[in-house]
Amino acid sequence: MGTEIPHVLKERGLIPFLGIYSKNTPLGYQHTSQNLDVAEAKEVDLWIDFSLPESFEKFLIPISKLGKPLVSGTTGLSEKQKTLVREAGHNCPILWSSNMSLGIAVLTEALEVFKKIKHFDFQIEEFHHNKKKDSPSGTAVSLQNKLVSVVEKDVPAPVAIRGGGIFGIHKVWAMSEQETLTFEH
Repeated sequence: MGTEIPHVLKERGLIPFLGIYSKNTPLGYQHTSQNLDVAEAKEVDLWIDFSLPESFEKFLIPISKLGKPLVSGTTGLSEKQKTLVREAGHNCPILWSSNMSLGIAVLTEALEVFKKIKHFDFQIEEFHHNKKKDSPSGTAVSLQNKLVSVVEKDVPAPVAIRGGGIFGIHKVWAMSEQETLTFEH
């Protein structure tokens, strides 16, 4: 997602952006290392972040102190980092989600129907390309958390499959002795 956003912004001429803070992938745009220049940061209207947890933490606090809005889809955050996000949210608007897809938002809400079949067995599977960093994906973890809260019991950890160039598939299984339901995105 992080590599797609600059391309979409440029392609659609939507908004100019300062540049990309990245470890090593220039992508053809103004590029600085992973160091955040606070003077430059003051000029930014909105920060968009789809980085790695270690990078995310480095700039979250400086950006929040500036009161700048932040949209982030960085996954794999530790509990400490999630606490930092909540605290930073007192200083600036933050939209954080493990998945920005409308379909995943609908799927997450659809899991509420499983309240009626709590006695079923449940399993989440997720498939992604072989370069995906986190396993299971942040989306699978979010779906898992929602499912556990809905069915009010432990559910096996998500099954993560990595291979080829799969963009991302998430399946939620509900199984009884007589029936199987599968929700997929």
